[in-house]
Amino acid sequence: MNQLTFPWAGIERQALAFDDESTPGGAAIDVSTLPTEALSGGEMELLRSWLNDEENGRAERFLHGEDRRDFVAAHALLRMQLRDRFPDLLFPATIAAGEQGGKPRLSPTGNCDGGTVDFNISHTRGMAACVTAKDHDVGIDCEPLARKVDVALAEACFSQLECEWLETQRSLTPSIAFLHLWTLKEAMTKALGTGLTIDLKTFSVLPFPPRLVETSPDTGAQRRWAFWQWPSKDGFILAVAARDRDT
Repeated sequence: MNQLTFPWAGIERQALAFDDESTPGGAAIDVSTLPTEALSGGEMELLRSWLNDEENGRAERFLHGEDRRDFVAAHALLRMQLRDRFPDLLFPATIAAGEQGGKPRLSPTGNCDGGTVDFNISHTRGMAACVTAKDHDVGIDCEPLARKVDVALAEACFSQLECEWLETQRSLTPSIAFLHLWTLKEAMTKALGTGLTIDLKTFSVLPFPPRLVETSPDTGAQRRWAFWQWPSKDGFILAVAARDRDT
């Protein structure tokens, strides 16, 4: 994992390789994160101008200003990364809603049809994140490490193997251990494009190192997947899942 400087104050970018070998022409998976609490009114006005009418309408439906800010920041951050990673796309990129609740897709623009590009965003109060890739399905999730979680929820959303792992953790607080599992789980469902409609108990992911250990018909073969997980310096945990479309 190589950390690069992104040309915008506060943004950090991670360039991830799908395997241990370098990828010709650059890393296959790119991640950007942006802490949002310090964004100024002028910066927010600029970021909002890159969203389409539908996205700005969704932003206005949030009850709290912090949640509107993070929604706008995540969608604008994605467009900045698409501009940087795929310069043949017009800016700001046109993003079309997915069919029947599926993942959003790029509309054909510029000299790039967008069909091989996948992307995903995540935002939680104080942090926006996005991931982009070519020829991979990707998902990302971020959560504050300070979040307090009712670990009794584990029985409803984790597999037996994941629950057993959770019960054996002694070096992590119950909430932090839960968040390690949850962010990996959600990143994977977002890469699949199913979101939380999939039965979360039918497959298993584990941290340290992050990996898929039990598959299901929905997930496909283990060899197709790669995972990354790390804490940010701002107190958030991030997880990325990527599925190779060619294996």
